[in-house]
Amino acid sequence: MNKRLGVCLGLVAGASYTILVGLVIYILGYLTVQVSAGDNDLAIVRYLNHARADLRESGLDKTVAAFDPTPASYYLAADTIGLLYHNPLLHSRLAGYPPFLSLAERQEFQDVATDTEFQNLLATQAAVGQIAGNPKTQAILNNREIIQQIEQTDLKDLREYLKTGESPKYGDTRILGRWQLDAYATLLQMKRHRTGITTAEMRLLKQQLEFIKSYSLVVTPDNTAKLKGPDVMQLMEKYLGEMAKAFAEGSRRAAPPRAVAPAPAPQAPAPSTSNASADMRRRYGLRAPTPAPAPTYAVPAASPAATPPPTPAAIAAEIAALPIVVLAQGTWKGEGSRYELSMQSQAGGFKFDNGGKSANVEAEVRDGRLYLTEGNSTTVMVKF
Repeated sequence: MNKRLGVCLGLVAGASYTILVGLVIYILGYLTVQVSAGDNDLAIVRYLNHARADLRESGLDKTVAAFDPTPASYYLAADTIGLLYHNPLLHSRLAGYPPFLSLAERQEFQDVATDTEFQNLLATQAAVGQIAGNPKTQAILNNREIIQQIEQTDLKDLREYLKTGESPKYGDTRILGRWQLDAYATLLQMKRHRTGITTAEMRLLKQQLEFIKSYSLVVTPDNTAKLKGPDVMQLMEKYLGEMAKAFAEGSRRAAPPRAVAPAPAPQAPAPSTSNASADMRRRYGLRAPTPAPAPTYAVPAASPAATPPPTPAAIAAEIAALPIVVLAQGTWKGEGSRYELSMQSQAGGFKFDNGGKSANVEAEVRDGRLYLTEGNSTTVMVKF
């Protein structure tokens, strides 16, 4: 080019090629540096990382950056991926990001969460090529619907959420998230609303909460709410009646034995010398005074033994064998700390406290807990 166009144009052409090659290194190298696994990286990744470092040390990165057409979202995405790659503990926090709550319900992400081998790759920071080539990752990348939803994510808000655990964009909508039943706090609420509760009733309430303690509520930004858990209604109907009877019979105290005095036996008149010695009694033919018989006790007949209720371990095993299903689904509205949920039953046996298949539930977020009130019944949930 020097011969045909001259030195000036040759220098311009050389500079242009330098900037073009530099742009490739600058753009791609930004991502590879973020997810570098050291010596385990692929050869092309190691080359880009070294070239990116050389570009920075030579000062050409500032020149190349002036011609960079890449949108800022690319660098935000690279920063977010690098943050997640080097901090495996943030993966659980990522699942709680409000826009990703519905994604976490998809089978592709549930398969990732239950795949021990894949989770081990993430925990040990395996090479990014190995993670990207995993079938679980490919199932997500090949799903256009998932990719479109991820592309709509506010990356700046997501990055802030990963760093602090709080989303500036969704922080005011306090009901968003995954909530799990707090059995102890719910029991306290029940005690406050039921005065004069007996011991048997308290034991029955505790057992009732054991049936539903795995219930969870997922509230997403698209104004959807889902109550999930095992459909335990048949088990509750099967066991709670028997338990109520057993607890009531067990709380009755056995009647104390009743003393029955026998009829007095006839005795000979005693002489006035009641303190006479044995010799005097023998001399005068006196008999020793007959001692009063000890009272006897009539013990009430024992009632037949009641059939013992099933053990908590046996009940827990039956509940664990049930699949997790969507028990109820509906919509929510409200803001701040107060909301209203309109829910409809989705599982065949599930019913609300009013006995129906639908209910309007008042919700309040207070002290980090979600209080769901339906009629006179209040259920307490916590985020997980």
